[in-house]
Amino acid sequence: MQWATVEYVGQYFQNLSFNPNEFVNGERVKSLLAFAQRYMESGLRVSYLLPITDPDDVQTLAHIQAKYVAGEIDQILYDAGKYTDNAKRRELKQEAERELDSLIRLEKRLKTGILARVHSGSEPSGCMIKPYFRRGQKF
Repeated sequence: MQWATVEYVGQYFQNLSFNPNEFVNGERVKSLLAFAQRYMESGLRVSYLLPITDPDDVQTLAHIQAKYVAGEIDQILYDAGKYTDNAKRRELKQEAERELDSLIRLEKRLKTGILARVHSGSEPSGCMIKPYFRRGQKF
């Protein structure tokens, strides 16, 4: 399931259309979105059962993914000299990484997915997964 779209990423830019003849075109944005989703899922699988399908959670993840990709595009354009020296650099990628980290560390939580912690134990594999619950909270 894809979270964000090219159009969603486009909301972070005023003058970019991602047309086929542009420096950063729609196909490039799609590949950046695919990379960002795999990157995010690799972190999320530590705390959540994937795939995440709740519409509110998908919207949250799409927002983070689009922000991450917009930050990547900012860097691509900056490296290519497409930004002027007086243009303000945005920290979108870093913001997205902080938001993702807060989900992974369970400081903020998605509505769905089974939370688990890995504990060492007497299992043959050397570890086992136990459900993680906080007292007084329902999942």
